[in-house]
Amino acid sequence: MVPEPYWGAAGGRDRIQMRMAEERYEYLAAVASASRRTLSYPVADAASQRPAYPSRWFLEQASALAGSPVRSGDLAGLSGHDWFTVDASPQQALANADAIALADEADFRRKRLLEWRRDGRAIPDHPYARRGPMASAYRLASQRSLRRLTEYDGNLSGIKEIDSFGIRPDGAPISPTALETWAACPYRYFLGHVLRLGALDAPEEIFSISALDRGTLGHEILERFIRESRQGGHLPAPGQPWGPGDHDQLMRIAAQSFQEAEAHGVTGKRLLWDMAKTEILSDLETFLEADSLLREAIETADVRVETRFGFGGDSTEVIDPDSGIRFRGMIDRMDISSDGKAVLVVDYKTGSADPYKGLDDDPIDQGRRLQLGVYSLAARASFPDATDVSAAYWFSTNRGGFRFAPAAHFNITDESVAKRFREGVASIVDGINGGIFPANPGPPARYGPSNCQYCDFDAVCPTRRADLWERKKSDSVLAGYLQLAEPDREGD
Repeated sequence: MVPEPYWGAAGGRDRIQMRMAEERYEYLAAVASASRRTLSYPVADAASQRPAYPSRWFLEQASALAGSPVRSGDLAGLSGHDWFTVDASPQQALANADAIALADEADFRRKRLLEWRRDGRAIPDHPYARRGPMASAYRLASQRSLRRLTEYDGNLSGIKEIDSFGIRPDGAPISPTALETWAACPYRYFLGHVLRLGALDAPEEIFSISALDRGTLGHEILERFIRESRQGGHLPAPGQPWGPGDHDQLMRIAAQSFQEAEAHGVTGKRLLWDMAKTEILSDLETFLEADSLLREAIETADVRVETRFGFGGDSTEVIDPDSGIRFRGMIDRMDISSDGKAVLVVDYKTGSADPYKGLDDDPIDQGRRLQLGVYSLAARASFPDATDVSAAYWFSTNRGGFRFAPAAHFNITDESVAKRFREGVASIVDGINGGIFPANPGPPARYGPSNCQYCDFDAVCPTRRADLWERKKSDSVLAGYLQLAEPDREGD
């Protein structure tokens, strides 16, 4: 008998349960490893100031000690128990360290430094601050307190290894999203594209499909639908709408894609997944109507999907005309008019259109939206006879209103638009090659700094990152970056 594949229909759910069981086992093993244990949790996220909550195992142990069920809201009432302590800050935790065992040698050293300072002596005079990790940490804090950008907060212009991560015409092709990352936050680019770090896979239970997985799923359904229609000769003629048979085909592809997502364990709880599927199907129904209008407006005769460029082989080579650097990427869709003179590049989006509002004022949104320009270069290389090449993000969901951003479309054949694109690319390449990688948290938003809300490296940034950025931005070495990323502040 052949066993069911691990990634089968139930495989995804089994994988999640197995991972949760392993995590539970590791927790119990750690608790059983000593005669005295201390469980702790942070009451808030230091960067965003959003409240944090204890794990179910923390509450499980608190309930056992209290002799009755304890929920998150009940913890404040436990302060009278000798087994429960609330520390208002890390410094207070070290001050109270006599009551508990220090966690490691680093805690021991920090406590000794705290006692040294309490006695009125300067921290730099302590032996711990003169050598080893403490000396490095003290130098880092001292350099970050300065108003100039140092090697400890993003200025790597003086290191000899700078050529190893620079962008050169003879180097490997680079994606436009990588350059967009530097424009938003150069430090994020440094961690992800120079040090090649990535987010850890958190082993918590999945309750609902993530926005990223949902967006990928929507892309795959539309790509398969257009590709099969084109290959099967069912793509409607210019000006003609999709028909009932096309609707049935789209629903069949969606059902297959839903099953594949379930098998990979990314869909979460059944009830929430059923709700998500209903929304996706509603979006697909509307897509057929909106897409018919789009193809009619530009007299689409052919549609290309998932067009690769810059990957070698038979893929198109795309080179920036000014810097000479090469790009790589994949275009969601290109609509070609019946006379071959007009090409519309479309990049599907399933989230909110609000973050893209800046495109109506700046065709590259301060360097954070370069995809349309790069994709337009690729389209011109693929269709050299085209005289009108435009591009837009299409928010192809009911939530996004099936709107385009920018509303007037990005047009690389407009010289002013092309010039702005080239200037933006040049500024970013110069900054990367110059070794400038400050952490820019962006303006404040609902859940903390805007650039930090969905960043894989949020936990490794200083908690006072906004204050540090305001202090450092007056350094002249950041003039080029500020001219691109914060032009309204130039000269402040």
